[in-house]
Amino acid sequence: MVFKWFGRFRESLRSRLAFAAGWTIGWMLRCLFLTQRLKVVAFCEGVNPHNRNLDQRYLYCGWHEQLLFGGCAGRSYDLSAMVSQHRDGALVAGAFAAMGMAIVRGSSSRGGTQALRQAIEITRTLHMAITPDGPRGPRRELKEGVVYLASRAGVSIVPVACASNHTFLIRGSWTDMIVPLPFGRTWMLYGEPIHVPPKIRREELAEYTREVQQAVDDLNDRAVELSGVPMPPLTVPSEDVSDAQQPDDQMTRAA
Repeated sequence: MVFKWFGRFRESLRSRLAFAAGWTIGWMLRCLFLTQRLKVVAFCEGVNPHNRNLDQRYLYCGWHEQLLFGGCAGRSYDLSAMVSQHRDGALVAGAFAAMGMAIVRGSSSRGGTQALRQAIEITRTLHMAITPDGPRGPRRELKEGVVYLASRAGVSIVPVACASNHTFLIRGSWTDMIVPLPFGRTWMLYGEPIHVPPKIRREELAEYTREVQQAVDDLNDRAVELSGVPMPPLTVPSEDVSDAQQPDDQMTRAA
């Protein structure tokens, strides 16, 4: 029993230290993005989270490798984020908390049921940002959980794409992280909202998932045109992430 207590204490300490480190990194990244010339492009009225007091609440959906842009580029209002319960999630949660964002911890593979309930509650008053190919891939493949959440929460999905004309990559196990170099130009693109019907049937999930996937892909193509910088090449997922390739059963079965 003592060993179990010590193990939980050690894990809690690691999580707290990672959160604190993320909070510090978040402010460093904020300073980095302040050097950028930011251009926000919204293809529909009333979906730009950089504006106050939008009439509706939305799920903002973009790829995991562009995560830093969504959290640190410009000032977003009334925004929350879903962050995985994996160990590196505490680092991301700390960085986003430094930007004033509310945090929901969970994903399709860990804490899905609890995260779904929290997300439904929080989207009554706040927008939510989600990277639907996280936390472990496959890269740039949208999972059904975001569509199911939109249906249950009664909010529309807004595709998001980000780009900068000078970047470098932080290599990861299943995806890279795009980081802009100082004093460059950055674009944040927001597409037209996609409405998902309430109480969606399971057979409809795949249809709407394909629609959102296509919308995010098309928006990223537009971001590439604006920045002149291609997306990082896709890599073949390793064997240790094969469980993440399964459907979001934990999220879609949640009550």
